[in-house]
Amino acid sequence: MAITINWLTKVISIPQADLIFVSGTLYEADTDAIRLELKSIEADEGIPFEDTHRHNTEVTVAGTTFARTIEIINGYSIEFTPDAQYSVRLAGSNNNFFDIENGILVQNQVQVIAQNSGGLIVTAGSGGVNPQDIVDIASAVWDEPLTGATHNLSSSSGRRLRQIQENLGYEGGFIFVDTLGGTAGTEIFENGTVENPVLTWADALTLNASLGLNSFKIGNGSVILLTTDSSGFNLVGNNWELQLGGQAINGTFVTGNNLITGTATGGGTPPRLIGCLLNDVTLPPFEAINCCFSGTVTASTSGNYQFIRCHSITTGVETAIFDYGTMSSNVDVTMVGWAQGIEIRNLNNSGTDTFIITGQGEIIYASSCSGTVYQRGDWEVTNTGGVTIVADDNTTNINSILEDTGATLPGAIADIPTDLLDTIL
Repeated sequence: MAITINWLTKVISIPQADLIFVSGTLYEADTDAIRLELKSIEADEGIPFEDTHRHNTEVTVAGTTFARTIEIINGYSIEFTPDAQYSVRLAGSNNNFFDIENGILVQNQVQVIAQNSGGLIVTAGSGGVNPQDIVDIASAVWDEPLTGATHNLSSSSGRRLRQIQENLGYEGGFIFVDTLGGTAGTEIFENGTVENPVLTWADALTLNASLGLNSFKIGNGSVILLTTDSSGFNLVGNNWELQLGGQAINGTFVTGNNLITGTATGGGTPPRLIGCLLNDVTLPPFEAINCCFSGTVTASTSGNYQFIRCHSITTGVETAIFDYGTMSSNVDVTMVGWAQGIEIRNLNNSGTDTFIITGQGEIIYASSCSGTVYQRGDWEVTNTGGVTIVADDNTTNINSILEDTGATLPGAIADIPTDLLDTIL
Protein backbone atom coordinates (compact mmCIF):
# COMPACT_ATOMS: atom_id res chain seq x y z
CA MET A 1 0.00 0.00 0.00
CA ALA A 2 1.04 3.64 -0.38
CA ILE A 3 -0.08 7.11 0.61
CA THR A 4 -3.08 8.35 -1.37
CA ILE A 5 -4.70 11.78 -1.72
CA ASN A 6 -8.37 12.40 -2.33
CA TRP A 7 -8.06 15.65 -4.30
CA LEU A 8 -11.77 16.36 -3.96
CA THR A 9 -11.94 16.08 -0.15
CA LYS A 10 -8.23 16.95 0.34
CA VAL A 11 -7.76 13.97 2.68
CA ILE A 12 -4.28 12.42 2.73
CA SER A 13 -4.58 8.74 3.70
CA ILE A 14 -1.54 7.13 5.33
CA PRO A 15 -1.88 3.32 5.58
CA GLN A 16 -0.62 1.34 8.55
CA ALA A 17 1.60 -0.64 6.18
CA ASP A 18 3.70 2.51 5.60
CA LEU A 19 4.39 2.87 9.32
CA ILE A 20 7.23 1.37 11.33
CA PHE A 21 6.11 -1.29 13.80
CA VAL A 22 7.48 -0.68 17.30
CA SER A 23 5.71 -3.16 19.62
CA GLY A 24 2.23 -4.25 20.57
CA THR A 25 -0.15 -1.72 19.02
CA LEU A 26 2.47 1.05 18.74
CA TYR A 27 3.75 2.24 15.34
CA GLU A 28 6.06 5.10 14.31
CA ALA A 29 5.55 7.47 11.38
CA ASP A 30 8.71 8.78 9.68
CA THR A 31 7.34 12.23 8.85
CA ASP A 32 10.22 13.10 6.54
CA ALA A 33 9.57 9.93 4.50
CA ILE A 34 5.90 10.93 4.34
CA ARG A 35 6.92 14.40 3.13
CA LEU A 36 9.06 12.96 0.37
CA GLU A 37 6.23 10.69 -0.80
CA LEU A 38 3.83 13.64 -0.83
CA LYS A 39 6.30 15.62 -2.98
CA SER A 40 6.46 12.67 -5.37
CA ILE A 41 2.66 12.59 -5.68
CA GLU A 42 2.52 16.37 -6.19
CA ALA A 43 5.05 16.08 -9.02
CA ASP A 44 2.87 13.51 -10.74
CA GLU A 45 -0.91 13.40 -10.38
CA GLY A 46 -0.93 16.44 -8.11
CA ILE A 47 0.46 18.94 -10.60
CA PRO A 48 -2.93 20.66 -11.15
CA PHE A 49 -3.63 20.90 -7.43
CA GLU A 50 -2.41 23.02 -4.57
CA ASP A 51 0.62 21.94 -2.56
CA THR A 52 -0.11 19.68 0.40
CA HIS A 53 2.56 20.96 2.77
CA ARG A 54 5.25 23.48 3.57
CA HIS A 55 8.75 22.24 4.51
CA ASN A 56 11.68 23.90 6.27
CA THR A 57 14.74 21.70 6.27
CA GLU A 58 17.24 21.16 9.06
CA VAL A 59 19.26 24.23 10.05
CA THR A 60 22.67 24.18 11.71
CA VAL A 61 23.42 27.06 14.07
CA ALA A 62 26.70 27.27 15.99
CA GLY A 63 27.30 23.58 15.52
CA THR A 64 23.79 22.52 16.55
CA THR A 65 21.45 21.13 13.91
CA PHE A 66 17.82 21.96 14.54
CA ALA A 67 15.10 19.65 13.28
CA ARG A 68 13.11 20.22 10.10
CA THR A 69 9.50 21.43 10.17
CA ILE A 70 6.67 20.06 8.07
CA GLU A 71 3.31 21.85 7.93
CA ILE A 72 0.17 20.56 6.21
CA ILE A 73 -1.42 23.54 4.39
CA ASN A 74 -4.12 24.63 1.92
CA GLY A 75 -6.97 22.83 3.68
CA TYR A 76 -5.48 19.35 3.42
CA SER A 77 -5.93 16.89 6.28
CA ILE A 78 -4.29 13.61 7.32
CA GLU A 79 -6.02 10.33 8.11
CA PHE A 80 -4.31 7.16 9.36
CA THR A 81 -5.92 3.98 8.06
CA PRO A 82 -7.41 1.58 8.87
CA ASP A 83 -9.71 3.12 11.49
CA ALA A 84 -8.68 0.79 14.35
CA GLN A 85 -7.27 0.84 17.85
CA TYR A 86 -3.54 1.41 17.49
CA SER A 87 -1.13 4.29 18.20
CA VAL A 88 1.11 6.27 15.85
CA ARG A 89 4.15 8.12 17.15
CA LEU A 90 5.27 11.03 14.90
CA ALA A 91 9.05 11.17 14.42
CA GLY A 92 11.63 13.05 12.39
CA SER A 93 10.29 16.62 12.49
CA ASN A 94 8.30 19.28 14.21
CA ASN A 95 4.94 19.11 12.42
CA ASN A 96 1.20 19.70 12.67
CA PHE A 97 0.05 16.19 11.67
CA PHE A 98 -1.64 15.76 15.05
CA ASP A 99 -3.64 19.01 15.00
CA ILE A 100 -7.29 18.05 15.43
CA GLU A 101 -8.45 21.51 16.51
CA ASN A 102 -7.50 23.08 13.20
CA GLY A 103 -8.77 20.17 11.13
CA ILE A 104 -5.40 18.77 10.11
CA LEU A 105 -5.91 15.33 11.66
CA VAL A 106 -9.02 13.34 10.80
CA GLN A 107 -9.92 11.95 14.20
CA ASN A 108 -10.76 8.25 14.41
CA GLN A 109 -9.75 5.36 16.67
CA VAL A 110 -6.06 5.80 15.89
CA GLN A 111 -4.18 7.60 18.66
CA VAL A 112 -1.56 10.02 17.28
CA ILE A 113 1.35 10.94 19.52
CA ALA A 114 3.16 14.22 18.79
CA GLN A 115 6.81 14.72 19.72
CA ASN A 116 7.24 18.40 18.81
CA SER A 117 9.79 20.31 20.82
CA GLY A 118 11.09 23.86 20.72
CA GLY A 119 14.59 22.45 21.19
CA LEU A 120 14.31 19.48 18.86
CA ILE A 121 17.72 19.00 17.32
CA VAL A 122 19.53 16.56 15.08
CA THR A 123 23.03 15.38 15.96
CA ALA A 124 25.75 13.48 14.19
CA GLY A 125 25.93 10.94 16.98
CA SER A 126 24.74 7.35 16.75
CA GLY A 127 21.00 7.39 16.20
CA GLY A 128 20.91 11.19 16.16
CA VAL A 129 21.22 11.51 19.95
CA ASN A 130 23.90 13.53 21.70
CA PRO A 131 26.10 11.91 24.39
CA GLN A 132 24.36 13.57 27.33
CA ASP A 133 20.99 12.42 26.00
CA ILE A 134 22.34 8.88 25.91
CA VAL A 135 23.33 9.15 29.58
CA ASP A 136 19.97 10.66 30.55
CA ILE A 137 17.98 8.08 28.61
CA ALA A 138 19.95 5.19 30.11
CA SER A 139 19.41 6.56 33.62
CA ALA A 140 15.69 7.04 33.00
CA VAL A 141 15.31 3.50 31.65
CA TRP A 142 17.19 1.76 34.44
CA ASP A 143 15.54 3.85 37.15
CA GLU A 144 11.99 3.35 35.79
CA PRO A 145 9.86 1.44 38.33
CA LEU A 146 8.38 -1.86 37.15
CA THR A 147 4.99 -1.52 38.79
CA GLY A 148 1.61 -3.04 38.00
CA ALA A 149 1.41 -4.09 34.37
CA THR A 150 3.95 -1.55 33.06
CA HIS A 151 6.86 -2.61 30.84
CA ASN A 152 5.42 -6.10 30.56
CA LEU A 153 5.12 -6.57 26.79
CA SER A 154 5.83 -10.04 25.49
CA SER A 155 9.56 -10.63 24.77
CA SER A 156 10.47 -7.11 25.96
CA SER A 157 13.39 -6.31 28.26
CA GLY A 158 10.92 -5.32 30.96
CA ARG A 159 9.25 -8.74 30.73
CA ARG A 160 12.63 -10.48 30.92
CA LEU A 161 13.54 -8.53 34.05
CA ARG A 162 10.18 -9.39 35.59
CA GLN A 163 10.70 -13.08 34.86
CA ILE A 164 14.12 -13.01 36.52
CA GLN A 165 12.71 -11.28 39.58
CA GLU A 166 9.67 -13.56 39.74
CA ASN A 167 11.83 -16.68 39.59
CA LEU A 168 14.10 -15.41 42.34
CA GLY A 169 11.85 -13.19 44.47
CA TYR A 170 8.70 -15.30 44.24
CA GLU A 171 10.69 -18.51 44.23
CA GLY A 172 8.72 -21.46 42.95
CA GLY A 173 5.76 -19.20 42.21
CA PHE A 174 5.00 -18.55 45.91
CA ILE A 175 4.17 -15.41 47.86
CA PHE A 176 6.06 -15.70 51.15
CA VAL A 177 4.22 -14.94 54.40
CA ASP A 178 5.68 -14.72 57.91
CA THR A 179 3.25 -13.32 60.48
CA LEU A 180 6.00 -13.27 63.11
CA GLY A 181 8.98 -11.77 61.30
CA GLY A 182 7.72 -10.47 57.96
CA THR A 183 7.52 -6.89 56.68
CA ALA A 184 4.26 -5.04 56.00
CA GLY A 185 3.78 -3.81 52.44
CA THR A 186 2.07 -4.53 49.14
CA GLU A 187 4.58 -3.43 46.51
CA ILE A 188 4.92 -6.24 44.04
CA PHE A 189 8.42 -7.65 43.50
CA GLU A 190 9.45 -5.96 46.76
CA ASN A 191 7.13 -7.46 49.38
CA GLY A 192 6.21 -11.10 49.83
CA THR A 193 9.44 -12.36 48.24
CA VAL A 194 11.67 -15.12 49.57
CA GLU A 195 14.07 -12.41 50.78
CA ASN A 196 11.32 -10.18 52.22
CA PRO A 197 8.26 -12.17 53.41
CA VAL A 198 5.10 -10.16 53.95
CA LEU A 199 3.83 -9.71 57.50
CA THR A 200 0.04 -10.00 57.19
CA TRP A 201 -2.37 -12.25 55.34
CA ALA A 202 -4.23 -9.13 54.13
CA ASP A 203 -1.08 -7.85 52.41
CA ALA A 204 -0.46 -11.30 50.94
CA LEU A 205 -3.94 -11.27 49.38
CA THR A 206 -3.34 -7.79 47.95
CA LEU A 207 -0.11 -8.96 46.34
CA ASN A 208 -1.85 -12.03 44.98
CA ALA A 209 -4.54 -9.87 43.38
CA SER A 210 -1.79 -8.31 41.23
CA LEU A 211 0.42 -11.36 40.74
CA GLY A 212 -2.24 -14.06 40.39
CA LEU A 213 0.03 -16.75 41.88
CA ASN A 214 -2.53 -18.28 44.31
CA SER A 215 0.33 -20.04 46.11
CA PHE A 216 1.64 -19.06 49.52
CA LYS A 217 4.59 -20.34 51.53
CA ILE A 218 3.91 -19.83 55.23
CA GLY A 219 6.72 -19.20 57.71
CA ASN A 220 7.26 -21.28 60.85
CA GLY A 221 5.00 -20.28 63.72
CA SER A 222 2.74 -18.13 61.55
CA VAL A 223 -1.02 -18.00 62.12
CA ILE A 224 -3.24 -17.53 59.06
CA LEU A 225 -6.94 -16.64 59.39
CA LEU A 226 -8.76 -17.02 56.07
CA THR A 227 -10.79 -13.89 55.33
CA THR A 228 -11.98 -14.51 51.77
CA ASP A 229 -12.83 -17.31 49.37
CA SER A 230 -9.64 -19.38 49.34
CA SER A 231 -10.63 -21.89 46.69
CA GLY A 232 -7.70 -23.02 44.58
CA PHE A 233 -5.07 -21.64 46.95
CA ASN A 234 -1.90 -23.61 47.71
CA LEU A 235 -0.91 -23.14 51.36
CA VAL A 236 2.48 -24.70 52.07
CA GLY A 237 4.79 -24.55 55.06
CA ASN A 238 5.97 -26.20 58.25
CA ASN A 239 4.75 -25.75 61.81
CA TRP A 240 2.06 -23.12 61.16
CA GLU A 241 -1.60 -22.68 62.10
CA LEU A 242 -4.59 -22.31 59.78
CA GLN A 243 -7.88 -20.86 61.01
CA LEU A 244 -10.57 -21.56 58.42
CA GLY A 245 -12.77 -18.56 59.21
CA GLY A 246 -15.89 -19.93 57.52
CA GLN A 247 -14.36 -19.49 54.04
CA ALA A 248 -14.68 -21.65 50.92
CA ILE A 249 -11.78 -24.03 50.26
CA ASN A 250 -12.80 -25.77 47.03
CA GLY A 251 -9.68 -27.35 45.54
CA THR A 252 -7.44 -25.81 48.20
CA PHE A 253 -4.14 -27.59 48.92
CA VAL A 254 -2.80 -27.43 52.48
CA THR A 255 0.33 -29.07 53.78
CA GLY A 256 2.77 -28.98 56.67
CA ASN A 257 0.78 -27.13 59.32
CA ASN A 258 0.56 -28.21 62.93
CA LEU A 259 -3.04 -27.11 63.51
CA ILE A 260 -6.22 -26.56 61.48
CA THR A 261 -9.28 -25.29 63.32
CA GLY A 262 -12.68 -23.78 62.55
CA THR A 263 -15.27 -24.14 59.84
CA ALA A 264 -14.93 -24.07 56.04
CA THR A 265 -17.41 -24.30 53.20
CA GLY A 266 -17.18 -26.06 49.85
CA GLY A 267 -19.02 -28.55 47.77
CA GLY A 268 -16.90 -28.27 44.62
CA THR A 269 -13.47 -29.82 44.12
CA PRO A 270 -12.47 -31.36 47.48
CA PRO A 271 -9.57 -29.72 49.31
CA ARG A 272 -6.49 -31.88 49.87
CA LEU A 273 -4.77 -31.89 53.26
CA ILE A 274 -1.33 -33.49 53.60
CA GLY A 275 0.64 -33.89 56.81
CA CYS A 276 -1.67 -31.71 58.89
CA LEU A 277 -3.17 -31.80 62.40
CA LEU A 278 -6.91 -31.18 62.54
CA ASN A 279 -8.67 -30.30 65.78
CA ASP A 280 -12.40 -29.53 66.08
CA VAL A 281 -13.17 -28.69 62.45
CA THR A 282 -16.34 -28.62 60.35
CA LEU A 283 -15.52 -29.36 56.74
CA PRO A 284 -17.00 -30.12 53.32
CA PRO A 285 -15.84 -33.35 51.62
CA PHE A 286 -12.03 -33.53 51.64
CA GLU A 287 -9.05 -35.81 51.17
CA ALA A 288 -6.65 -36.14 54.11
CA ILE A 289 -3.31 -37.90 53.61
CA ASN A 290 -0.89 -38.70 56.47
CA CYS A 291 -2.82 -36.40 58.79
CA CYS A 292 -3.40 -36.70 62.52
CA PHE A 293 -6.61 -35.84 64.34
CA SER A 294 -7.71 -34.71 67.76
CA GLY A 295 -11.10 -33.43 68.76
CA THR A 296 -14.04 -33.74 66.37
CA VAL A 297 -14.28 -33.60 62.58
CA THR A 298 -17.87 -32.78 61.54
CA ALA A 299 -19.20 -33.27 58.03
CA SER A 300 -20.99 -30.16 56.75
CA THR A 301 -22.30 -31.45 53.40
CA SER A 302 -22.87 -34.70 51.53
CA GLY A 303 -20.02 -36.24 49.57
CA ASN A 304 -16.87 -38.31 49.97
CA TYR A 305 -14.60 -37.88 52.98
CA GLN A 306 -11.34 -39.76 52.49
CA PHE A 307 -8.70 -40.50 55.13
CA ILE A 308 -5.50 -42.13 53.85
CA ARG A 309 -2.89 -43.34 56.37
CA CYS A 310 -4.23 -41.06 59.10
CA HIS A 311 -4.37 -41.56 62.86
CA SER A 312 -5.64 -40.21 66.17
CA ILE A 313 -3.23 -38.46 68.54
CA THR A 314 -5.52 -38.18 71.55
CA THR A 315 -4.23 -39.61 74.80
CA GLY A 316 -5.79 -41.72 77.56
CA VAL A 317 -9.33 -43.00 77.05
CA GLU A 318 -10.21 -40.20 74.62
CA THR A 319 -10.11 -40.66 70.86
CA ALA A 320 -10.64 -38.66 67.68
CA ILE A 321 -14.26 -38.34 66.55
CA PHE A 322 -15.89 -38.24 63.12
CA ASP A 323 -19.40 -36.83 63.28
CA TYR A 324 -21.64 -37.34 60.26
CA GLY A 325 -23.64 -34.36 61.51
CA THR A 326 -27.33 -33.91 62.13
CA MET A 327 -27.87 -31.63 59.12
CA SER A 328 -25.90 -33.45 56.41
CA SER A 329 -26.97 -36.61 54.62
CA ASN A 330 -25.49 -39.10 52.17
CA VAL A 331 -22.03 -38.77 53.63
CA ASP A 332 -19.52 -41.41 52.49
CA VAL A 333 -16.45 -41.98 54.67
CA THR A 334 -13.45 -44.12 53.74
CA MET A 335 -10.55 -44.57 56.15
CA VAL A 336 -7.65 -46.48 54.63
CA GLY A 337 -4.82 -47.50 56.94
CA TRP A 338 -6.27 -45.75 59.99
CA ALA A 339 -4.34 -46.24 63.25
CA GLN A 340 -5.30 -45.77 66.89
CA GLY A 341 -8.84 -44.94 67.94
CA ILE A 342 -11.85 -43.40 66.20
CA GLU A 343 -15.38 -42.75 67.39
CA ILE A 344 -18.20 -42.56 64.86
CA ARG A 345 -21.28 -40.44 65.55
CA ASN A 346 -24.61 -39.83 63.78
CA LEU A 347 -24.03 -42.44 61.07
CA ASN A 348 -27.27 -42.70 59.03
CA ASN A 349 -28.87 -40.15 61.35
CA SER A 350 -30.06 -37.83 58.56
CA GLY A 351 -29.84 -39.93 55.42
CA THR A 352 -28.10 -42.87 53.83
CA ASP A 353 -24.44 -42.80 54.82
CA THR A 354 -21.57 -45.24 54.37
CA PHE A 355 -18.54 -46.10 56.52
CA ILE A 356 -15.55 -48.18 55.41
CA ILE A 357 -12.36 -48.54 57.44
CA THR A 358 -9.14 -50.54 57.28
CA GLY A 359 -6.32 -50.57 59.80
CA GLN A 360 -6.05 -51.32 63.49
CA GLY A 361 -6.98 -49.82 66.80
CA GLU A 362 -10.28 -49.08 68.53
CA ILE A 363 -13.63 -48.21 66.98
CA ILE A 364 -16.52 -46.81 68.96
CA TYR A 365 -19.92 -46.70 67.27
CA ALA A 366 -21.93 -44.19 69.31
CA SER A 367 -25.58 -44.70 70.18
CA SER A 368 -26.50 -42.20 67.42
CA CYS A 369 -25.25 -44.65 64.75
CA SER A 370 -27.19 -47.22 62.76
CA GLY A 371 -26.94 -49.22 59.55
CA THR A 372 -24.16 -51.36 58.15
CA VAL A 373 -20.44 -50.64 58.41
CA TYR A 374 -17.50 -52.32 56.72
CA GLN A 375 -14.26 -52.81 58.58
CA ARG A 376 -11.08 -54.71 57.84
CA GLY A 377 -8.14 -55.17 60.16
CA ASP A 378 -7.58 -55.69 63.86
CA TRP A 379 -10.13 -53.70 65.86
CA GLU A 380 -11.44 -53.52 69.38
CA VAL A 381 -15.08 -52.56 68.83
CA THR A 382 -17.54 -50.82 71.12
CA ASN A 383 -20.94 -50.91 69.45
CA THR A 384 -23.46 -48.94 71.50
CA GLY A 385 -25.39 -47.91 68.42
CA GLY A 386 -26.31 -51.37 67.24
CA VAL A 387 -24.71 -51.08 63.81
CA THR A 388 -24.31 -54.18 61.67
CA ILE A 389 -20.61 -54.88 61.22
CA VAL A 390 -19.39 -56.60 58.09
CA ALA A 391 -15.84 -57.64 58.98
CA ASP A 392 -13.08 -59.01 56.78
CA ASP A 393 -10.46 -59.76 59.41
CA ASN A 394 -7.51 -62.03 58.61
CA THR A 395 -6.09 -61.74 62.11
CA THR A 396 -6.92 -64.39 64.65
CA ASN A 397 -9.02 -63.43 67.64
CA ILE A 398 -6.96 -63.94 70.79
CA ASN A 399 -10.01 -65.12 72.72
CA SER A 400 -10.57 -67.95 70.23
CA ILE A 401 -7.02 -69.13 70.80
CA LEU A 402 -7.71 -69.41 74.50
CA GLU A 403 -10.95 -71.23 73.83
CA ASP A 404 -10.82 -75.01 73.68
CA THR A 405 -13.88 -76.83 72.44
CA GLY A 406 -15.62 -78.13 75.52
CA ALA A 407 -12.87 -77.07 77.94
CA THR A 408 -10.94 -73.93 78.81
CA LEU A 409 -7.19 -73.80 78.60
CA PRO A 410 -6.70 -74.08 82.38
CA GLY A 411 -8.76 -77.28 82.38
CA ALA A 412 -6.70 -78.71 79.57
CA ILE A 413 -3.52 -77.94 81.48
CA ALA A 414 -4.89 -79.77 84.51
CA ASP A 415 -5.21 -82.92 82.43
CA ILE A 416 -1.50 -82.99 81.51
CA PRO A 417 0.48 -85.58 83.57
CA THR A 418 2.50 -84.05 86.39
CA ASP A 419 5.78 -85.61 85.27
CA LEU A 420 5.30 -84.18 81.80
CA LEU A 421 4.61 -80.74 83.25
CA ASP A 422 7.77 -80.97 85.30
CA THR A 423 9.69 -81.84 82.16
CA ILE A 424 8.16 -78.91 80.29
CA LEU A 425 8.76 -76.50 83.11
